[in-house]
Amino acid sequence: MKKKDTFDASGNRLAVYSRVSTQSQDNEAQDLAIKKYLEHRGWKADRWFVEKISGAKKKRPERDELLKLCRQGEFKTILVWKLSRWGRSSVDVISTLRELHEMGVNVLSVTENIDQSTPSGRAMTGMLAVFAELDREIISEQMWIGRLKYKEKNGNLGGRKPRARERAKEVCILKDSGMSNYEIAKRLEISPSSVARILKSHSEGELS
Repeated sequence: MKKKDTFDASGNRLAVYSRVSTQSQDNEAQDLAIKKYLEHRGWKADRWFVEKISGAKKKRPERDELLKLCRQGEFKTILVWKLSRWGRSSVDVISTLRELHEMGVNVLSVTENIDQSTPSGRAMTGMLAVFAELDREIISEQMWIGRLKYKEKNGNLGGRKPRARERAKEVCILKDSGMSNYEIAKRLEISPSSVARILKSHSEGELS
């Protein structure tokens, strides 16, 4: 039995926004989850907006186009896999979702089961956005502290690029935050195979 809709989907043009962080990744996993969600609800997406770009980038052509069309009244519902795919920061998430809500556009998150058409959904949206931003700040701080410790122990950070094993702690921190091996490799400028080896050693207790 299908769940009862929290809003009237009839007459609503629905857009899907899907994003991955690098060109080496594909959207297959999140797109499959979205398709299953749509099928379960008995809904149809009128258009898919697919983006391959870092979450920190200010310009996202596909999302910008979607927002422009929403302002023109083309879509009344946006479906995303999770909120971290939509916004680059808590401020960005909250401001754009507030604007969409004021335009009468409902935003749904598959993974977090958020429906912005309800008061509880809007409250949860703000909370998740704040925690996501906090996680990014903690990761950045940990990496900064790690670099300071390395500098104190080994001298200037300049010169040759550090070997992959010297980035082991940062690799583990980023992996715990939910980043993929490819995202970690690009962030730290090491190879994906090096990331895999470090994580394997860590899981086997070879790294402290």
